[in-house]
Amino acid sequence: YSVNLAGAGCGCNAALYLTSMQQNPHKSECSDYYCDANNVCGESCAEIDIMEANQFAFHSTLHSAFDHGGKGAGFGGGGPG
Repeated sequence: YSVNLAGAGCGCNAALYLTSMQQNPHKSECSDYYCDANNVCGESCAEIDIMEANQFAFHSTLHSAFDHGGKGAGFGGGGPG
């Protein structure tokens, strides 16, 4: 795939991630079965962050259901994470 990040400056996170909806058998706080590694709707599950980026940084991360920080790599950003 290709993506144009020219309009995504500091403070912007253009993200592409994968999560399996079939991992979560419980209805979430969002009234569906959504889950992700950050427990957004009250349910955690494994997640693959293919891209979290802007024009200054790019990062990819693999998360298990209970490893919110995950194992990732990338360039730029200069901050924690």
